[in-house]
Amino acid sequence: MSRLDEGGKPVVRLGYLHNAARPFILQFTSYLKEHYPEIEIEFKGMPYKMLYTALDDNRADLNIMLNVYSPHQQRYELATMYRDQFCVVVRANSRLARDCADGIELSRLVGLDLLLPSEKDFPGLQERMRKVLETEPSLLMERARSFRDVDSMYIQVETSNSVGISTSANWAYGSSKVVYLPIKGVDAGIDVNAYIGRSLSGRALTACKEALASCQAYLEDFSVLENARVQWRARVSALY
Repeated sequence: MSRLDEGGKPVVRLGYLHNAARPFILQFTSYLKEHYPEIEIEFKGMPYKMLYTALDDNRADLNIMLNVYSPHQQRYELATMYRDQFCVVVRANSRLARDCADGIELSRLVGLDLLLPSEKDFPGLQERMRKVLETEPSLLMERARSFRDVDSMYIQVETSNSVGISTSANWAYGSSKVVYLPIKGVDAGIDVNAYIGRSLSGRALTACKEALASCQAYLEDFSVLENARVQWRARVSALY
């Protein structure tokens, strides 16, 4: 067992990146409550940067986040839950949104101001995005600017000619004034993984592995981009 709470029950500290975990965190919780009711879950939703080192710092027993861990953190056992992807974020009323509804080629971004997540606030994520973008030689990556959080990226996209790069998991929980366009012609995918800390052992470890397996089965036909589109359309329909 990872540790005990004041009542003597085993506790699993679940660290998670909010939007990335939402498609299956309810399934994970429901499985444990049904099959291992004696185990308590301590939910620890964290900003990206804190979550990045939560296992190393013993702040979590199980982490759910994007697969951008540095090499020394790859020593943790992991389970891949689903495949997300980087998208181009544009204003919903822009020409790009109208012309590229089914996807956008990177060549369409040449000459535009790009917004990438700050390397300081999102360790490893900007580097992964740059590898995707650099497959288009005409893109001037030195002109790219950084954003410190997704909300500030949305504001800049909505009020300027900038376009952002973000994972599609953020779409369903963001602004209705922006659209996420999948990137065509290049593999822009990124895995959402559950990382198992060494603090988990015994029955708690068995329980978590079973719960993660149930999530994998639940997500077998899951497409985060299509799920985001459905929720976005529903939100827009409710507004109008």
